[in-house]
Formats: sequence, structure tokens, C-alpha cells
Amino acid sequence: MSSEARPGESGTSLWRDRRLWLVAAVALAVRAGLLAAALGTGVTAELPDSPSYEHPAQSFLAAGIFSQDQSPPYTIDILRTPGYPLFLAGVWRAWGVGNHVALEVIQVVLSVLAVILVYAAARPLVGRRGAVVAGLLLAVSGLSAALPCYVLGDALFQFWMALWLLLLVRYVVDRSWVNLLAVAVVAGLGSYVRPAGMLLPGVVALVALWPRAESRRTAAGGSGQGGGLGRRLGQAVAVLLVPALILFPWMVRNHLGADTWEPTVITSWTMLNFRAPEVKSIAEGQVFNHEAQTEFFAEAAARTPANATPGERSRIGGAVALEYMRQHPWATARAYANGAVTLLLLPDHWGVPHLLGVTEEGGLLHGGGGWYEKARAMLGRYHGVTLAYMAWETAWLGLVWLMALAGWLRLRRRGQAAAANALVLVVICLLVTALGPEAVTRYRAPLLVPLVVLAGAMWWQTTKPSQDRRVSA
Repeated sequence: MSSEARPGESGTSLWRDRRLWLVAAVALAVRAGLLAAALGTGVTAELPDSPSYEHPAQSFLAAGIFSQDQSPPYTIDILRTPGYPLFLAGVWRAWGVGNHVALEVIQVVLSVLAVILVYAAARPLVGRRGAVVAGLLLAVSGLSAALPCYVLGDALFQFWMALWLLLLVRYVVDRSWVNLLAVAVVAGLGSYVRPAGMLLPGVVALVALWPRAESRRTAAGGSGQGGGLGRRLGQAVAVLLVPALILFPWMVRNHLGADTWEPTVITSWTMLNFRAPEVKSIAEGQVFNHEAQTEFFAEAAARTPANATPGERSRIGGAVALEYMRQHPWATARAYANGAVTLLLLPDHWGVPHLLGVTEEGGLLHGGGGWYEKARAMLGRYHGVTLAYMAWETAWLGLVWLMALAGWLRLRRRGQAAAANALVLVVICLLVTALGPEAVTRYRAPLLVPLVVLAGAMWWQTTKPSQDRRVSA
């Protein structure tokens, strides 16, 4: 077998690969530059979602309890999973509660490490040239570079996503139990950071169940241990069971303390706050407004007993929102279509401009009106810096999607169908977990990790015909 059959193999180890450090240097320069700009302009690191992470971190430091309350007695928090609050608590225990600068610096380091992990994940599949492209695409992403400067869990979860994807690629190559268990453990722990991680083990289970031809295992450089049906079933069950066991103690805690088996009630809370009001606004031809939220809260309160548990309150609120959405299926479909367009195609419009001192905000796709009116209103609303950045982000995002499609096709044609399909399944899972009428561009952060790896596959160096003949032989 020639070395071209294994594109990531070379005489250079990963840590001695100078291209890796070039990519890391670009990532660090972009992120450090934005952080310096934010510190120079005095931009706050907090956003409307930040307190829901900060309060559990502070209560954990004060009393060992995750709670949204700011003072005793602390009631347990079921709104958020504990991953990012625990991360915050660790940073603040070491550098002082509320130390945003230390937090941002650490998150910048994690963001650079995410770029390095993407390079490491891409190299075994598409070689060093494709890995450079994948790494640079993530390194210059304005969204990825801006998120470490805020008190949000997105930068941490993008790092976790990159680590998980690296382990997934290793498992796809060799199907070993070691890499399978590593993938399962990282997915389980990642679910504490963002519940989206709970769907990812399903991707690995499908990969485990899919049989491999001997020629494909050899071409991928694997160990040749494809295993029979029993081995494949065992691995599929294991990769589903391990994350469930890791998450189970938190679910038991929520059940005992708040009468809910859900790991987080953010879905029900968001549905009552944003999804149903968005559908109501579209159904009535109005611009999204807080009056719809007030109406839904009032109806949920009228149905809720005075002695209801937190879990009951969450379930009732979610039921009120779902009832309205079921009564208006067309408006619901339109709302989710708006969210899909935001998630897939719309450029980021807040992160980088905000860090540079442009403080404006604008809604993009909410409420009534045609697409032309919305586009015209959007272009007329923003500062020139914001418009320039949005133009860059639009071009970057369109390029990534096109390159990812070409990379997926190329992987399949070059005998890497298992890896290509696994990456696409990861993309689909992340889309499902992030999609909603109130979708915002920062929800795209974990999605960028598999996308840039697929985009790098487009640059997989073609082998010479003579070498192709030797490999196929």
C-alpha cells in the first residue's frame, strides 16, 4: 500500500508539523487582536444570557449548589446544565469572582486549541494541505474569534466539539474500543456544557453498526478489525450507554430537587419566551414584541397551581406554548424556516463589530413583512463597520458551505465514505439541536467544526495515476 492511501501519514509528527503552528499563530493573532480591541474600548463581556451562567457559578462557590438565586436560600437550578457554570467557578476561584479578563484570556486559549484540534482531526483524512485549509477557515472565522470575549458557553463547547470530532475521526479509522470509549466519555461530559452533545453518540452508533469492506478498512489505514455483527452491536450499545450513565446523576438530582427528569428545562423556557411568541407574531402579521410573551406567561400562570414544583411549572409553560404552535402549523413552519435561514446563511452581525466599539443591535428575520423589506431595513440599520463585516462573513460562510459539499463528494469518491457520512451526520445533529425560530448566529459555532473539516477535504491532494493504480491493486 502506498503512502497516498493514507493521506494524513507522513514522516512529520503532528507537533513537529510547522503548518500546524502557522495555523495556530493566525488563530491566536485574530483572537488576541479582538480581545485587545474589546479591552481598549471597554466593551462589556456580559450579554443578556450571561447571568444565567454566572448565578449558578456564584452560588456554587458560595454554597456548593447550582442555583439561579443570587442569595440564600438557594433553590437548585434546572435552567442550565452545570458544565459552563462549573468552568466559570473554577476560573473565578483561581482569579477572583467576576474576573472577566482572566475568563476571556482562558477562553481565547481554548479557542486556539479548538483550531489545533480541527487541524489534527483533518490531517488523517485529507492530508496536511486539507488540514491547513480547515484550520485556517476556523482561525479567521469572526464568529469563532469573537465568542471567547463573552461570558457564554459557546467558546467552551466549540473546543469540546473539536476534541470530540478528533476522537470520532480516530474511531472511524480503526474502530477500536479505546477510541470508541473516548468518544463516548467526551460526548457525555460535553452534554454538561451544551445539551446538544446528547445527540452526538447516535452518530457514532450508526458508524459502529455500518459494516466495512476489507478494502475500505485497508485504504483507511485501519487495523483491519471490522468485527462481526456482535462486535458492531456491542460498540453501538456502549457508545449510547456510557454518555447516558455520565448524564444520569444530574437527571436524578433534577428529579429529586425539582420534579423533572430533564437535564435542562431551557427548551421549555425558551419555547414560552421566544418560540411561541414568534409564531404568534407571524400568525397575526405583527413584528415580534414582548406583548406576546406577556400573554403566554399570563396563560401559563393561570394554569399553574400555587404549590407547583419547578418541574411542573416548566411542563405547563411548555404545554401552553406547544398548544399554540400546534394550532398554527403554517406560522410555526414559517418561524422555523426563518430560524433555519439565520442559522445556515445569515452572517454574524454583532460579535466583531461590538468588540470594535460598534454597539448597535438589530433583529433580522423576526415578524411580518417580505424578504425584500427585511433586507432593506437591515441594510439601512447598521453602521458601516457592521455592514463591511457582514459582507465578509457572508462571503466566508458561502465559501465554507460550497467547499464542504465539494469535500464531502471528494471523500466519498476517494474511498472515505464512512468519514464523509459521519461528518454529515454530525452536521445534521447540530442543526437539529440549534434550530428554532429565535435562532441566532452564535448557535452556529459548534457547527463550524465539522463544516471546515469537510471544506478541507476539497483540497485533498490528488494522487498520480500510477499511484492510484497501485492503491487499487
